[in-house]
Amino acid sequence: MGTIPRLELCASVLAVEIAETIREQLQVSKDAFTFYTDSQVVLGYIFNDAERFHVYVSNRLSRIRSFCGPECWRYVMSEQNPAEVATRCCSTKELPLSSWLLGPDFLRNSEQRADQPPTYHLVDPETDEEIRKQVTCSKTTIISQGSDSSQPRSMSTWCERFEKFSTWASLVCAITRLKGLLCRTKCDKPNAVALKEDAEHFIIKQAQHDRYSSEILAIKGGKQPPRNSSLIPLNPVLDQNGILRVGGRVKHMKISDVTTQPIIIPKDNHVATLLVRHYHEEVHHQGRHMT
Repeated sequence: MGTIPRLELCASVLAVEIAETIREQLQVSKDAFTFYTDSQVVLGYIFNDAERFHVYVSNRLSRIRSFCGPECWRYVMSEQNPAEVATRCCSTKELPLSSWLLGPDFLRNSEQRADQPPTYHLVDPETDEEIRKQVTCSKTTIISQGSDSSQPRSMSTWCERFEKFSTWASLVCAITRLKGLLCRTKCDKPNAVALKEDAEHFIIKQAQHDRYSSEILAIKGGKQPPRNSSLIPLNPVLDQNGILRVGGRVKHMKISDVTTQPIIIPKDNHVATLLVRHYHEEVHHQGRHMT
């Protein structure tokens, strides 16, 4: 359902489309057109150069701006708007002398037209849902000093590069190509299936090291993860590929590791987002339970 400002904005777009037809058929200059609306909200949209709008409003403002600039738009009070005659009771005796047929008086008064304000401002921009909210983000990078800082910093660099990919398939494809190129430089004949699997393992391990490096180091040393670790309830273990998985007694069941020991993916990592999107599309958008 459209809101009143949206409907009024659509009326303004319709006015522009009619003006384009008139200009084309009668060879009228663009400068000869002046548009009137009784919606101060729409005028605020048209005259705005600072705020950004959502797609619906933005597209229609672009349509209006493609024909004329804000200087061609004026405000008309509701009681002087001829369109109001069509929405209110008007007898056939009053109709010939109404503004519906004669137009408003101010159109014949050049002084009133000159008194129009030069610009119009947004109406209640703080509460207007059509205006995009401005979000300011800041990024802080902390680089540890010492010999042990190279490993975590390298992992973080990989995860930052992963964020440039919008799909899991494109990320896996890029890493697979890199690994294939590395194999060729070593005079090895790459295996496509093995390269893809190796690329997937590499991506997952980078994501895990970026978030759970202390847990992985502890497990490799035969120790328990730190007491403050969020993985304690999962009893994490490392598989033969060095990938962090859910542990516990379920691993003794005679079914695949994918079922009994699922891979642990940090939820705040970009890789997790790519995986969810990928499998959401694989099940043809059947909902989060199927995904």
